Amino acid sequence: MRAFAAICVMLFHGTQMIAQTFHFTFAGNVFMAGFMGVDIFFVLSGFIIYYTSCEGLFDVTKFLQKRFVRVYPMYWIITILLILLYLAAPVANQSYKTDLGVVFRSFTLLPSTTYVLGVAWTLTYEIIFYLVFAFTFVFSPKVFFRAFMGWSAVIIACYLFKVQPSSISLRTFLNPIVLEFGFGCCIAWFFFRHAAFKYAKPVFVAGTVLLIAAWSIYLYVAGKYGRDAAFSGSFDRVYLFGLPSALLVLGAIYYKGAVAKIFTAIGDASYSLYLIHGTLLSLFLKLTVKFHLTHLLGNLPGCIVLFTMVVACSWLVHIWVEKPVVKQVNAVLKRKTKVHETGKKLGLAPPDGLSASLETTPAVSAPRTSLK
Repeated sequence: MRAFAAICVMLFHGTQMIAQTFHFTFAGNVFMAGFMGVDIFFVLSGFIIYYTSCEGLFDVTKFLQKRFVRVYPMYWIITILLILLYLAAPVANQSYKTDLGVVFRSFTLLPSTTYVLGVAWTLTYEIIFYLVFAFTFVFSPKVFFRAFMGWSAVIIACYLFKVQPSSISLRTFLNPIVLEFGFGCCIAWFFFRHAAFKYAKPVFVAGTVLLIAAWSIYLYVAGKYGRDAAFSGSFDRVYLFGLPSALLVLGAIYYKGAVAKIFTAIGDASYSLYLIHGTLLSLFLKLTVKFHLTHLLGNLPGCIVLFTMVVACSWLVHIWVEKPVVKQVNAVLKRKTKVHETGKKLGLAPPDGLSASLETTPAVSAPRTSLK
């Protein structure tokens, strides 16, 4: 599912970039709805976060630490690289990459209208969800679900009464797309209560059919009236792509068969692919133009080769950069944790402060029957 989602997003951006560079329509623009890979990622995030947090004791400090290591280091590397590339070869419409406000919001992933790395807006929603989850689930799963239900109610009320906050932070916090994280959490809750689900295959088929239908509707409306008219409201994306994504995930988690290694490999490298596919596509397309190779890549087979190269390079970045970076950061944090724990035993650790309060917060167990 991660491989499918990441490839969809890559093909979505790639279709646009190829059209601009080669004036060639890749696969009849069928992947112009590939942005829905983000909706699958959000549902998967909700599922994975709830599922992994319910196994054993929940430690909010370790949870936030793991989320930090998973998201920020690799993202910072790509962001810094993009800034350096811009400084080395400035582009007229990308001056925002040196704007201190944009750079600050990009590095912190605070809500913003512009980021150094285009796909970073989705990571902002991830961070918001992680924080809400961490500081409610630490009490109990019930507290989290009640908080999320309240959050959802406010989002729905704002939509029904057409409330449009002027603050970018509020607009981000109240965007209906966050409901997709809730879909994933509900799926994980259901999965814990039902080890077997005889309707898993029909559910997966239904999700596939609905996704194809929504994809087709979007392409038709966008092709006839323009992309801006394809979504008439902020909830459209949730029911057009969020619900089918939820059905796909619900059906897929009960699958017992083997999975081709290539999908596992791409799935493992999906974060690297998600972060760098735009940069790699831009680089390859510029090199193609510079060396007058458009006649080779400006066609269907050439574009397939191009996308294959992007996926292969992303996998190499995952192996050679992402995994070592995550391993190194985890090692550093582990050493610091050991030093801190040693200091506590010797009476040298600070008695108060945020770190101390988080360290001494009692972990709350989350048994599978806690929501019965």
